[in-house]
Formats: sequence, structure tokens, C-alpha cells
Amino acid sequence: MKRLTLFLCALLSTAILSALPIPPLNEPVTDLAGLLRPDARQRINSYLHEVHNQTGVHIAVFTIPSLEGETIEEYSMSVAEKWQLGQKDADNGVLLLIALNDRAMRIEVGYGLEGTLTDIKSGLIIREVMAPRFREGNWELGIYDAVRTIAGIATGNEEWISKAVSNPETATNSSGNGPVLIAFILFYLLFSITAGRRKGGLGGGFLWPFVIMSLLN
Repeated sequence: MKRLTLFLCALLSTAILSALPIPPLNEPVTDLAGLLRPDARQRINSYLHEVHNQTGVHIAVFTIPSLEGETIEEYSMSVAEKWQLGQKDADNGVLLLIALNDRAMRIEVGYGLEGTLTDIKSGLIIREVMAPRFREGNWELGIYDAVRTIAGIATGNEEWISKAVSNPETATNSSGNGPVLIAFILFYLLFSITAGRRKGGLGGGFLWPFVIMSLLN
């Protein structure tokens, strides 16, 4: 009876986590929020296909209108588990999730890339590369520059990496929110040490949650 109860609880938890539908992965970019014009979406798709074909690094962009009450952590985990990004033996997948109405973004990195696409660099991509463009309403350039920087870090191609990430001190000093970013980083690292890491697949690697309402206002 106890085993049956545990099994039913596990099924219920899975149902809750996947309450928000997850579409199939047909292209690197799945733009349900409609942030990208067709030509921009195709440009990013072509770029990410090329990166994948040449290096094996698998980067996906997923935009949604709303999380509909779910946390971005839980939904991102569900998406990563369903899409199975990256090569199985290398675990070199990356998911960039953007929830428009919730003003939340998240970069999820497979274990194979954690040593290069670190917590700090992922945070800088969101804070210094994407957020400024999004504040301007330039979703296309923000997303393109972000995936280009992600690809550059993951493959070691420094020409693709935004200066805001390659020179973080300059980027932080040029922003009035630099102290806030540093405080958030310290808080997150302390939380990570306290809570520990979850294990298993892409979803168990580093997950940098950034709810950036104050940055987009």
C-alpha cells in the first residue's frame, strides 16, 4: 500500500510539473510568444543549426507568453527533460527560456558545459546582453546576441562572445545596477551551497534563474 501511495504521488507530481503544455522540438527556436519576425527567427534557426552541425553543441530558444502560475524552474526542467538537448555522451545542450508576461528568463546548461558556461557568465548574458535590448523592445537582437554569446563560450570562439561577458568588470561598472547584480550573485551562490544541486541530465546541471522584473521596467 505504501508503494502504491508513493507511486501515485510521483504521478501527481509529474502531472503538476507538466501542466503547461510543452510543444515538440522541431527547430532550435520555438517562439510561442511571437517575439521574433519570421526573417529573424529563420536567421537564428540557421545560425544554431550551423553551430550544432559544426560543433555538436545544441542550443534551443523557447519563448512563451506566460508560465500560467508555474515556476520557471519547474517548467524549464520539464522542457529540458522532454527535449533532451545535446549529445548523450557529452551532455552539451543549452536551453534559453523566456516567459514574456512574467518577465522571467532562464538559462539551463548541461553538465558537459558547466565548466565553460558558468553561473557567472550565464548571469551576465541575461543581465548585460539580453536585458538592455529587451528594455529597448529589441527582442530579436537581444536573443540573437545571447545565443551567439552562449555558442561562443560553449565552443571557445571568442569572436562570438559579447564584450559585456568577456569584460564583465567594464559591463558592471557601466551599469547603475552593478551592486544589485553582485548582491544577487552572492545570494544565489550562498543559496546553491545551502540547497545543493539536483542531479540528472540537462535539467540537473546549472540552472540560473533570473526573474528580472526590475531590470525590464
